[in-house]
Amino acid sequence: MPDKFDHPDDEPLDPKVEVIRQKLVRLLMVSGGIMLLGFLAVFGAIVYKINSASDVAVEVPPGEARELVVPVGAQWLGTAPAGNGLLVTLRLADGSTIIQRHDASGVVIARWRLEEAN
Repeated sequence: MPDKFDHPDDEPLDPKVEVIRQKLVRLLMVSGGIMLLGFLAVFGAIVYKINSASDVAVEVPPGEARELVVPVGAQWLGTAPAGNGLLVTLRLADGSTIIQRHDASGVVIARWRLEEAN
């Protein structure tokens, strides 16, 4: 059965040209497969990041409390939410300090000491 795109005037390809055409078709298939794998990897990374448990709030069981050790004589100035943590501002004897704490683990992530510029 003749193909609807074939013309009666078309001649068969030279065998060497046919080999090159087959190699190009194979190269196209391999390149397309690699591109598909790349898209799947990126999509998988996005889904993994969205479903990552690091941004999910962790419930503390009843009777258990998270602790933040504060130096004696510190004055509590305030708190503020920060992503999945908490910022605590204290006034210490030597100046003000901001402490960033992670909610899920209770670990202190960072401390900043505020000083006046001269």
